[in-house]
Parts: sequence; C-alpha cells; structure tokens
Amino acid sequence: MHLKRSYEIRNAFMLEPAQRLELGDLLEALIAVGELDKADEGLATWQERADALDRAAGWLRRSTRASRHLKAVMRCKTRAKA
Repeated sequence: MHLKRSYEIRNAFMLEPAQRLELGDLLEALIAVGELDKADEGLATWQERADALDRAAGWLRRSTRASRHLKAVMRCKTRAKA
C-alpha cells in the first residue's frame, strides 16, 4: 500500500500534523481493509500530536473523528458477521 510507505518515510522527519496530508486517506484505507489495530495506533499518535500543538490541526481533528466513526462502523460489521 503506497500510503503506508509514504506514512512510514515521512514519520521520521515530519512531525507537524498540518504537513501530513496523507494521514486521513491512510487511516480510511487501513479501516477499509480491516487493519483496525494499525488505524487505532495511528489515530492515537496523531491525536496526541494535534492536542499537544493546539494549533492548525483542525483538519486533523476532523480527520480523526471521521476515522473513528469509520472504525466503529467496521467493528459493527465484523461483529454482525460473527
């Protein structure tokens, strides 16, 4: 998955959430393919960074809220199949 590799490379030096344009797409992709634990880990990391900076991270907060919603939907679907 190209988004995952982009995320890994940029993680080494891009700590500013506003520069991480791929984050929302990556989280949604991870959720869509059922990698909920990895999505959750990414959500937690970037939510901490957004909260610590408390600036220019509104897009990130919206992205993480949307991704949390998608994750909840995926978990419901998984339970329904079981």
